[in-house]
Amino acid sequence: MGAATPRLDERLREPVHRTPLWLLLIPLQVCVGFGLAAGSVSALAVLAAAAAVVIALLLPRAALLAALAAVPPVQVSVKGIPIGEAMVAGAVLGLFVHFLANDHSLGLERPPAWLAFGFAFMFYLLLASTIFNDALDGEALRRFGHLAVGAMLAWLLAARVVEPELAAKAFLVGLLISGLAGFGTLVFGFAPFGDASYEDRLTGLFGDPNIAGFYVLVIGAASLGFIKSRRARVLLGGALLAILVATLSRTSLLAVALVVIWVIASGKGYVWVPVMAVVVCGFLAFGLAQQVKGTGPFQDRGRSDSFRRDVYRKTKESAATSPLLGQGAAPERLLVQGGRIFPHNSYLAAVIEGGVFWLLAWVAVLVTSLWKLTRARRRNLLLEAAIVALFVVGINLGEVLFELPAMALIGLAAAYLSQDARLGAQITPPSASRRAAQPALAGGSPASQ
Repeated sequence: MGAATPRLDERLREPVHRTPLWLLLIPLQVCVGFGLAAGSVSALAVLAAAAAVVIALLLPRAALLAALAAVPPVQVSVKGIPIGEAMVAGAVLGLFVHFLANDHSLGLERPPAWLAFGFAFMFYLLLASTIFNDALDGEALRRFGHLAVGAMLAWLLAARVVEPELAAKAFLVGLLISGLAGFGTLVFGFAPFGDASYEDRLTGLFGDPNIAGFYVLVIGAASLGFIKSRRARVLLGGALLAILVATLSRTSLLAVALVVIWVIASGKGYVWVPVMAVVVCGFLAFGLAQQVKGTGPFQDRGRSDSFRRDVYRKTKESAATSPLLGQGAAPERLLVQGGRIFPHNSYLAAVIEGGVFWLLAWVAVLVTSLWKLTRARRRNLLLEAAIVALFVVGINLGEVLFELPAMALIGLAAAYLSQDARLGAQITPPSASRRAAQPALAGGSPASQ
């Protein structure tokens, strides 16, 4: 008999040449001795950082899962840098050392070409805008660093360093912890974190009710799409919905309705109903503050809505000054009513920063992810709905298009498409690829999750 043909679902085995990474514990011991001898806060901080780096080097997958769980509590930060963002960067460092050590045991997938091209093109456009405006300063470098961490997160998820099901569970843990902390604040009236000015709205470890609604909606919906148990999905979805309702974020609540319509209509095979729902919700989001300003819990927001209108007017004026090339990375915040603030529209904020072409490049990456998901053999309707909800939330919230949740959506989409393609290769053998489509496959509708 001839040699056995390798299975399609098996990853190619390569010779593994490992460097004893446990030797990295030696510099950790040196740091421990130094920290105990010095006894200062800075020395102990260096010790903690060294320990975190060693853990990321020795356990890169566990470090990444911990980083994903730390993404939602954005208020937990060190010198203005969210702890989740720092932990993602640490996980990337650990994986990079594994590559340098020629360790192929991780068996990573190769992210799709459209993802790599999209991120590279986006970075080059923003760099060109920054150089043209002579704005390459410390703030610009920090902005590029933030975008680089987001791109790394998308790449790690697309490469399936951890399976998307595990990543989704880690995200859900972070969301539930952050949301439950907010419920504790609402019930007991003690606010050790969050913004105390939002008396009746949940902030939790998110720091802001609108940010909380954005994170719970986008990451929550996408993560639920990877939960296989229907009962667990319903229970977790109910908990996330309760957290989202407690934020009283009008745009996020509107986007929840869009998620429901998208999932139900797409699941029944309708094509134009979900598209029309996106258009209608987009128009409603523009005038949402005026439409519900006197309704129930949304009353008494007159000053907030007046301030929002001033921010929007200033945002349009700033975007009109240089719509093609923008003002460079990390432009100056808007001066509104005597204070500096970020724009309250992610699309105009992108135009201000990198110009129209930079915005279009990023929207193209998101639309490509959504389009490929809708063409998958097994559609993940909740993941699709999360991307659609991101477009709506970006109308009334600034910076959401370039935050870690948006990057995570792209990475999860690429990972899911990789899984779907592998499953399709197993279902359809190469010998049958040139035959006519079988009735069972041609007539069957794609399964939805």
